[in-house]
Amino acid sequence: VCQNITRQKLIERALRESEARLQAMLDSAVDAIITINDQGIIESFTPSAERLFGYRQEEVCGKPINMLMPEPHRHRHAEYLQRYQQTGDKRIIVNGREIRGLHKSGFLLPLELSVSEVIVEGEHFYTGFLRDITERKRSEEALIAARAELQGVINAASEISIIATDGSGTITLFNTGAERMLGYDAAEI
Repeated sequence: VCQNITRQKLIERALRESEARLQAMLDSAVDAIITINDQGIIESFTPSAERLFGYRQEEVCGKPINMLMPEPHRHRHAEYLQRYQQTGDKRIIVNGREIRGLHKSGFLLPLELSVSEVIVEGEHFYTGFLRDITERKRSEEALIAARAELQGVINAASEISIIATDGSGTITLFNTGAERMLGYDAAEI
């Protein structure tokens, strides 16, 4: 008995090529991508996740996702996951939430997390997309420090009245010199 399996071979080849393309996309993703099962066990860990957390894929796959979390979330993650599965309360299924991750060496990573849920053949999987926001946090802290320093300089200029407004005429700055000269408290203005 002979059977032509050309069509089957073409389908198998197309499937392999599709899987290879998907793997190439995951391997080249800038953001870390981590997939867990419904028990919170890591199923996949992309190269960008390896760079971000300092672990190799072999070190984390098959282990609980909470190994990448600081306290108190480390010991509460199973509870969070179970609550979602029981209630459907989407606190963990989020778009763009800031969290802290735990690097292999023990330092905390400021991250932005988005989570999606996928159901494959009745099994629930959760995919986390993580972006390192260390530079953004440093910039925010530097801006806050610069503003505080500027405010200190402006307030120290007690002999000069300094008042600033925005484009609509709303007062955005009223220093101590202006308070003394005009008799109003900055909070009032």
